[in-house]
Amino acid sequence: MNIKNRSRAIYFLCSIIFTVLCGYSGSALAKPGWKMTADCEYYGKRRGRKWVTCREPVSEPVVDDTTVIPEEPVSEPVVDDTTVIPEEPVSEPVVNVAPLISGQPTGSGTENVFYEFVPFASDADGDSLAFIISNQPVWADFDPLTGALYGTPTSVHAGTYSNIEIAVTDGEYTVALSAFSVDVQPAPMVSVMLNWQPPQENTDGTVLTNLTGYRIYYLDLNGQHKMLEELSNPGLSSYMVEDLAPGIWKFAMTALNNAGIESDFSNLSEMDLH
Repeated sequence: MNIKNRSRAIYFLCSIIFTVLCGYSGSALAKPGWKMTADCEYYGKRRGRKWVTCREPVSEPVVDDTTVIPEEPVSEPVVDDTTVIPEEPVSEPVVNVAPLISGQPTGSGTENVFYEFVPFASDADGDSLAFIISNQPVWADFDPLTGALYGTPTSVHAGTYSNIEIAVTDGEYTVALSAFSVDVQPAPMVSVMLNWQPPQENTDGTVLTNLTGYRIYYLDLNGQHKMLEELSNPGLSSYMVEDLAPGIWKFAMTALNNAGIESDFSNLSEMDLH
């Protein structure tokens, strides 16, 4: 091999070794007058020649703004139709039950005779009950805890008391009995037989010879003696007193002589007349 060919062989061998050691993808000899691009670099010269090594151009990624990137699908939750969801218990509303009331009042009363009517009432809920009354008779009392209507009419209360209504309430409901009347009748007259021992002597101890009769008295509510009968027969030892109102009576007697002098009152005799 001549010197010229040996020099070329050495040049190509060195060029290959340089490219491998420096990591470049390719190399070319630059002859005078070549134009180098931006991707080529000048490294030196040897015997009037230049060599350059050129990089492979790196292309930038092209972004297409019109490209539509699909969205990830949103998965719906899977519902298991066989799953039993317990229902919330529904509380039933509390229903109040109205109270009950019953009873049959007596429609008549009597002067000086005690009258009483007590109704019967109940409540299924156990509520506290109270009683009310309308058109209460003037002679009667009323108990709001028991519903009792009671009292004793006198002779001034004779007559009819109408539209009396007794009701019971639990605070929400009010239930009433049918309205009723109480007819207060005059007391039936009664009679009583009075008996006594005729007096035999005067208060001074002398013998009574001029007895002419008797007077019968009763004791009123104020404790006063009121004359009821005057008897002009001295031989009587008993007498029937009639047309008396039922009640408690207290009787006393006196004796009269022909001078019109009246003795002291006898002892009281109390009687319950009905």
